[in-house]
Amino acid sequence: MSGRTPGHGERVLWRYFLPILAATLFGVLVSCRFQGIGPAAHPTALYSATALPSSTPASLDGMVSTPTPTSRRELLTRTVPEEALGDWTASPTVQPTAEDHSKIVAAECCGVFAWAGVDWLLVYDVEPRPGGWLVNVVSGERRWIAPRFGVPGADVIAVPDPISGRTTLFRWDGSSGGTIENGGAIVYPDATGRWIAWSVAEEYAVPSSAVSRISRVMVLDRASGEMHFVGRLRVSALAWSGVGSELLVVGETPEDSQAGLWVATPPSSGLHLVKEGRFFVNLRPVPGTRSVLVTQVLSGEPKDDGVWLIDLDRGALQHLPIETNYRVAQKSVWVLQWGEEHDRLIGYSLPDLEVCASAELGDQVLSDVWEIAPDGRWVAYWRTSDQRVVVEPLPGCHAVSQG
Repeated sequence: MSGRTPGHGERVLWRYFLPILAATLFGVLVSCRFQGIGPAAHPTALYSATALPSSTPASLDGMVSTPTPTSRRELLTRTVPEEALGDWTASPTVQPTAEDHSKIVAAECCGVFAWAGVDWLLVYDVEPRPGGWLVNVVSGERRWIAPRFGVPGADVIAVPDPISGRTTLFRWDGSSGGTIENGGAIVYPDATGRWIAWSVAEEYAVPSSAVSRISRVMVLDRASGEMHFVGRLRVSALAWSGVGSELLVVGETPEDSQAGLWVATPPSSGLHLVKEGRFFVNLRPVPGTRSVLVTQVLSGEPKDDGVWLIDLDRGALQHLPIETNYRVAQKSVWVLQWGEEHDRLIGYSLPDLEVCASAELGDQVLSDVWEIAPDGRWVAYWRTSDQRVVVEPLPGCHAVSQG
């Protein structure tokens, strides 16, 4: 492994351009993987570590070999068993490591996982039984859920299947909670357990893999069973606010006249533009609140680039002076700083953005795959040294006001 630490200029460039490169790569991967399947089978949300809320999987690019994001790290091939191709991967072996009992090995490979709730991590493993597993990082309990990985919600795991053309909802105990005939699109359950959203592509071809397909945004009311049409956009990302109720959509109008972050409140149709602009990445709703963090890049106006905190209740926008490599918890935002041997997390309290905590990780984070638990007590990350997913405790976020 190279011992060179990237300079400041390299870090800045990677912080801005890595999200776009990751989104582009995933667009190519999805196009190749689902070639020949109808438009409804193409998930249009950019489903990657750079544009997801904390309740969704950290990465879906484990099926390809990619370079790690900095020159200090080696090119590592991500090996996925042949039988798991098309199904996303990670693994649960909950045991403290011999070196440090504060670290929990939650997955043996692949770096695909998502926080499902307090102390519960959703992963995928191929041993002893291929499928998605819920892992309690405190007790070590493991529950097999389904043969594929999915998107966790308040009471279900939504597992898409583009081959059968449907998405199955699995309860946390592994029993079936019903199916949705939606072409097998990736769906997003909200925090209340009532709403589920997805997008359905209306076109096959686009000029570039960086251009999203025109899609219909749909919402299902699980209480009534009614399906609602929300609107048509070139959808780049979908997420629910931290309390549910509001659907967040990054996208452009079909005629490309308006672009930015949109909000819809089901069951009413229609999308309201709350932050105008193109190239939004790292959409991160703040758990338990109606606030959201998102990064704007390549706007052409330096004052518009960077991290924004948006209060959906008041419509207020706050430009945050932090790096773009962040994750959010209910009362804090954490920024990853790269180190020569160990990476470090810096915690800032929300909304005042005072430094409230610092934690040195046991290793380096591979390919920017890491997630903070919704309550801020844990960090899960893909460890560089052995490509395992590990979970480590975080110190409490206690801001100390100056003066």
